[in-house]
Amino acid sequence: MEQAFKQIIEKQGYWRGQDRVLVAVSGGVDSMVLLALLQRLPQYLRPAEIGVAHFNHHLRVEADDDAQAVANYCQQHQLSFYLGEWLEPTSENGIEAAARQARYDFLLATAKEQQYDMLLTAHHGDDQVETLLIKLIRGSSLQNMVGIRPVSWREDVKIVRPLLAFNKASIENWATNQHVPYWEDASNQQDNYLRNRVRHHLVPQIANEAPHYVEKWADFTNQLNLANDLIKTRVSELYPQCVVTVAQQLYGEQLDLLKWREFSEAERYFLLSEFFQRNLIAKGGTLSQRQLQQMISDLTTAGEQVWTLADNWCVQKSYHFLKLSNQQLSPSEKIAGSISQLGDQFTLPNDGLLMLEETQKLTQERDEVIIPLDWLPLTVRSYEPGDRFVLDASGQTKKVSRLFIDKKISKTERLNIPLVLNRHDEVVWIVGFRKSYLSIVPETDKIFYKLTYYKR
Repeated sequence: MEQAFKQIIEKQGYWRGQDRVLVAVSGGVDSMVLLALLQRLPQYLRPAEIGVAHFNHHLRVEADDDAQAVANYCQQHQLSFYLGEWLEPTSENGIEAAARQARYDFLLATAKEQQYDMLLTAHHGDDQVETLLIKLIRGSSLQNMVGIRPVSWREDVKIVRPLLAFNKASIENWATNQHVPYWEDASNQQDNYLRNRVRHHLVPQIANEAPHYVEKWADFTNQLNLANDLIKTRVSELYPQCVVTVAQQLYGEQLDLLKWREFSEAERYFLLSEFFQRNLIAKGGTLSQRQLQQMISDLTTAGEQVWTLADNWCVQKSYHFLKLSNQQLSPSEKIAGSISQLGDQFTLPNDGLLMLEETQKLTQERDEVIIPLDWLPLTVRSYEPGDRFVLDASGQTKKVSRLFIDKKISKTERLNIPLVLNRHDEVVWIVGFRKSYLSIVPETDKIFYKLTYYKR
């Protein structure tokens, strides 16, 4: 194994001779073997410095002993040692996920603060197999069926995993033969977690059927990663063609269904998946494959539609656009409020915010409008029939309802779009869509404020 590890490092060139590497060491057999292998590399392959980072989750009675054992090893071998601790373990989505997040927060922060060139972890071939099996069991999408890559980046930190070519048995055998000290977590032998059940029961069956399973799964994982890279490249080319960003600060991206329908079935699937990934899943929402397939089918039919998802997310098909909102649509609830003085805030239905602030300039950005002092108090409300705004210097006006029709805004959504009116009941701003010509104020000695829209 030592020779094979040397060949991998020589071939892959993960680091240069002057690089400093930080190794994540739990004290278990995998990380202690990785550390020992690094120490035994010939001088020309060894990094300039090896540091060790250990995170104490305080979830086991033996946790403090493990931390001390790793610290003692580092002292004995003159290795820099960094200790992180989870003093108040909390979890909303399961202790396993929370512990992993806390551990990585510490590892990444340490790598950056101590200016290491990369972080090394002891993921091995069995971890690769387990990860893909777990994703299959949980019904993961193809985009998420990515294996553990030998090299990746997270928060600008390079993460290298040099043991992916080795299975667990070879690591344990080498540790025994070379008398590598390690301190195994007894909970790893229990079946309390899905990963442990996969490790103890499924992986041994695969190993019996295919002795070279790690190599075969590595090949398959590489093909998956290449396929996903190809899909990602194609989607990134097509996505801008079918996404509308008008009023994006209010509603996020909108999918142009007319353009979307021009693409092939496969392209439509991955484009819609990307739309939900960016605008729903990345914001904490969830969508099952069954729901996605149902929407793909429904989107070929005419008429307005609304899909209600978990956690108050709504997907709405209006005209030929697909839109997302993170609250149930409530046609009966109208926006109504006022802003009368500097510092006043008004919370909008989409959880955005309008705030009256000081300004030193009369130029205005997309998400703000200049407000003369004598316009106060401002009214913030929903659209009402008959509302108009000034188009140009000649005083020509246009109905707000006509603007909504031009922008393909459904009648349901119109009530959720805030209008800002001055003290003379003149529409100054249709937030997210259009400013009145009145918002172009001449430069005088008057006092001016700015009204800014903030997307939370």
